[in-house]
Amino acid sequence: MPTLAIALGTGIPATANASSDGQQARTLKGLTCMPKPSACGFPDATNTGVPPGTPLTVVNGTVTLSTDGQVFSNRDVRGSIVVTGDNVTIEKVRVTGRSEVPLIYTKGGSAVIRDVEVNLSGEEAGKGIAFDNYTAQRVWFHNGLDCAHQGRNVTITDSYCDLPKLSQGSSAHADGFQSDGGGNYTFRHNTIRNPNEQTSAILMSTNTSPISNVVIDHNLMSGGAPMTSGNPLDVYIQGTGWLRVGLGDGRAVPSDFQYTRAGNLTVNAAGQLTTQDGHYLVGLGATATPDGSGGFTYAPNATDSYITIPPGSTDVTIGQDGGVSYVDQDARSATFGQRVVAGYLALGKFSNEGGLQRSGGSLWLPSASSGPVTIGTPNTNGFGQTNAGMLEMSNVDLATQFTTMITAQRGFQANSRVISTADEMLQDLVNLKR
Repeated sequence: MPTLAIALGTGIPATANASSDGQQARTLKGLTCMPKPSACGFPDATNTGVPPGTPLTVVNGTVTLSTDGQVFSNRDVRGSIVVTGDNVTIEKVRVTGRSEVPLIYTKGGSAVIRDVEVNLSGEEAGKGIAFDNYTAQRVWFHNGLDCAHQGRNVTITDSYCDLPKLSQGSSAHADGFQSDGGGNYTFRHNTIRNPNEQTSAILMSTNTSPISNVVIDHNLMSGGAPMTSGNPLDVYIQGTGWLRVGLGDGRAVPSDFQYTRAGNLTVNAAGQLTTQDGHYLVGLGATATPDGSGGFTYAPNATDSYITIPPGSTDVTIGQDGGVSYVDQDARSATFGQRVVAGYLALGKFSNEGGLQRSGGSLWLPSASSGPVTIGTPNTNGFGQTNAGMLEMSNVDLATQFTTMITAQRGFQANSRVISTADEMLQDLVNLKR
């Protein structure tokens, strides 16, 4: 039975714990960085793997590297690599394969692996690199289940782990970096993108043995995992965008707005779409156009409006385009029995999301630093899509938070001792004078 399991940075979008401006900047910076990590100085496919233009010689099958100090470079391996020698260097190599065993396996040996691409070919049972005594630098892992597995003595830096969405109905558990026991790990300045539910960017579990000496520092990890809730009014924004909230009385639409990514929505007694705190969602109106067969087609218009679902309506849904629709159950209505779009969720985006100011709870305000808001509808013009029946989970990096807390505590203790020592010295000086 496991005695400890710590899962960090679950799912998507992202946390960038590179900022020194506290939790707000770490969280918001990640939302901007994850679509193109290299724009924020983090690894992605443009700055990891085999450098462009590098000539590679194709090698088929399993390559065994058994000579101590061996350098293996400029190869395109269609299979796997097993390392049994010590101090082996693998560089400027592409490894492509489908296997339940690791594509690069340090089997009793040790290796430095740099400027390498590991393509798992969509295999849902494979690992990129495993298990002990390796250092990975500027490695691009992609198209598989687990990027890297750790036993003991592993360092991964400046690397990009890009996991795909698992196939529907898959029972596999995808993790970026994973350990079931061991220690002496350093994960520094990596990008880990994992779009799967109930999985982790970094998983530390003591299934087989205790874990000790782990450093997780300055990583961009996909955080804020989508969690399936089953509530049709819950909405998860996959990508860029903030829901627009009005703090009015539900009658006149206000001109000033606040913004949130908390998508656990509900309706009040009047059928208006609100946050859990009762604040009104301000969306865009829907224009209905007859389709020539007795029904209507709908499209968003430019009118700011509350979104109201008539009481008694059934089958309420939120589409990936933000359209909030229902089946009309009013027998007196011209759309009785038809699906009607009540309005569209409006999303806001900012040039610098890290400049948003916290208003309270999950609400944020624009500022001069954030830049002006741009309003649009989901799945258009760079806005993220809205996924109903799902919620965005926490994207706080627990490792960083605990490390910061411990550092602050130790700093306070050190300062207290300095003051105590100075006080004692001054007291001794006074006593000597007497």
